[in-house]
Amino acid sequence: MRFRSLYTCMTATIISGLVFFIIFANYAVAQPHKSSYLISVMDGLTNTVTIAPGAQNRGSSSVWTNETTISRPRKPRELRRPKVIRAPLLTLEYRILIQTDDGSAVETSPSTIFRTGDRLQLRIRTNQDGYLHIIQNSEGRDGELVYPDRRINNGKNFVRKNQVTIIPARCEQRFLDERGNCYFQLFGPAGREFYTVIFSREALPDVMSRITVIGGVVQRQDIERIKKSPNQNTSRPDRSPQEGGGAGGYAIWVTNNNSRNNEELIEKIVLNHRERERSNGR
Repeated sequence: MRFRSLYTCMTATIISGLVFFIIFANYAVAQPHKSSYLISVMDGLTNTVTIAPGAQNRGSSSVWTNETTISRPRKPRELRRPKVIRAPLLTLEYRILIQTDDGSAVETSPSTIFRTGDRLQLRIRTNQDGYLHIIQNSEGRDGELVYPDRRINNGKNFVRKNQVTIIPARCEQRFLDERGNCYFQLFGPAGREFYTVIFSREALPDVMSRITVIGGVVQRQDIERIKKSPNQNTSRPDRSPQEGGGAGGYAIWVTNNNSRNNEELIEKIVLNHRERERSNGR
């Protein structure tokens, strides 16, 4: 009798575990936006990783590292470039930090309505080795090529995988905090500030080779031409809380999903600001 009771108990435990696993797996399929967490738990139970159907199509955090087949067009007179490579899709992450009254920097949402006089910082990270160009301009005005900067790394624009690039990297003494960190300040009139970020596999991507940069100045019409570049199919993948996603996470990921034209990723970051409210003399 004792053995029969033990056998019955073990059988009930196994059946309960299987039922729990099946329910958990079905929930993961039904909730692809939560797949990062569910997959990690299921991995501990089964020693295998299975991405829930649809999670990849929605853009999951695995886009940062997962390799795919990418077609690379050959340039004129270039014979050695492979037509097809295995690599992750071009993906970048950006964050906006604002300097607080006590001088510290805190992360904030890019959709925040900023005020004239606010001091901000842009931080960019890429999912693979590549090259960065960053153009800053106020609404309706010509822009400035703020990266690469000849004063930083001899003007080279090569960046390593997961390297964080901080904009601005150099600034006047009045825009430095006590730790030596630089900020750019929002000046009037109120409006929108644009940062056009180009992350590419080549040091000089096609979109940059077609424009003229004189003394760091980029003409407004050239900036608009870059923003309207074809063959871009961008998305904003989901991220786990550990990657900056979820409640309270302000990091933005952007991916060029076009595997047939994945030479560059172009993102337009828009920051809105208004005039600071007057205190009416009080």
